[in-house]
Amino acid sequence: MPLIDAVDIQDAQTELEKEYLHFLTDMIEVPEHYRMFSSSVGLMKARRGLEDYYLSHSKFSFKLVCFIRLMAAHALKFEPCKIFNLRLLKTKEGLLDKWANMPLKDFKETPLPENEKAMLLFAIKSLKSPKSIKPRDLEPLRAFGYTDGDILDAAHLAAMVKTEKELFALFKMGK
Repeated sequence: MPLIDAVDIQDAQTELEKEYLHFLTDMIEVPEHYRMFSSSVGLMKARRGLEDYYLSHSKFSFKLVCFIRLMAAHALKFEPCKIFNLRLLKTKEGLLDKWANMPLKDFKETPLPENEKAMLLFAIKSLKSPKSIKPRDLEPLRAFGYTDGDILDAAHLAAMVKTEKELFALFKMGK
C-alpha cells in the first residue's frame, strides 16, 4: 500500500485537474509514476515545467527525449517509466516493441540521427557510471554542435528517471 496518497485522474479537481489534462492532451495518458506527484500540486507543476522544457528543447527531438527516458528506465529496471515511454514512442513515432527489452549494448542501433544517438549513449553512460565520464566523452558531442548546457540537459534528463524511481520505491507506489 502506498505511503502517500495519489489522486486518481477522475477525482482530480482545480489545479490538479489542469495538470492531469495537460498531460492527457500532450502525452496520451498520465503515467503511473507521474501520479505520485499529485500529492504536491506545486511539485507536479514544476515537474511538468521540466517536461515542457525538454519537449521544446531546440536540439533534442521528441524521439531523443523519449529514448533517453526509456533507456534510463530500462537500465534502472523502472517498469512504469519504461512502459510509458515505449507507448509514447509507439503511438507518436510508430516504433516497434523490439525496443522494450533490447539489451543496452544494442541501443546503438536506435533509429536516431548520429548526433542524437551519441547524446543518448552519453546520457545513459552518465547515469550508469558517472565517475567514468572523461573529457573524451564530451568531445564528440561538442563536435556535433552540442553545448555544455545541452550535455548537462541530457544527463539531467536521465538522472530525473533515477530520482523518480527512488521516490516511487520510497513511497511504495504502484503496490
